[in-house]
Amino acid sequence: GYEHVKLYIGEGAPLKLTHAAMLFDLTFQSVIIKYIGLFELSFRSRCGREMAERRGAFAHRNPKNFINREFFEDFLERYGGELGRKVSTSRRVAEKYNLYGDVPIWCAVEIMSMGTLSKLYRNTKSKAIKNAVAKRYGVDFTTFSSWLRSLTDARNRCAHFGRFLGIPLSSRPKKMEGVTLDNGNAFYIV
Repeated sequence: GYEHVKLYIGEGAPLKLTHAAMLFDLTFQSVIIKYIGLFELSFRSRCGREMAERRGAFAHRNPKNFINREFFEDFLERYGGELGRKVSTSRRVAEKYNLYGDVPIWCAVEIMSMGTLSKLYRNTKSKAIKNAVAKRYGVDFTTFSSWLRSLTDARNRCAHFGRFLGIPLSSRPKKMEGVTLDNGNAFYIV
């Protein structure tokens, strides 16, 4: 609608140019979301597997597995809402929930939003888990964590059809060696 188009209107910009900019941005977003989606699937799987193998099937419920108690409690609140919605719409999830009072971590990571999962990962106490997940992507935990925040921001912008190009990233990923582009620029995600 008009409210969305207004995001692209510059002072005195012709309608044809505004329309072209909007279409370019939406097309760019469709490419970005495809690859972020592939990453997201891989990350969910890797994070769930590492946590289950190293800390058990319900690692996401044990406060001893996390650094910051306040972050952990915020995670539980967010996850609880996401789990509740899924229990009411999925028989498979409801069965596991009724049996265990929750679902195992390998199912839980599929229910969590990307933001919730990112928070869980960053707050994980085990360096072995954090490093094993980051190593899968060829970087250290600090670099991976910074990119995870930026990719989550980019994913959310695309998923909600917000303007992507021309607006700085709200979370700058760690700079990559040899890339001179501003790491706050949306094109840096590519």
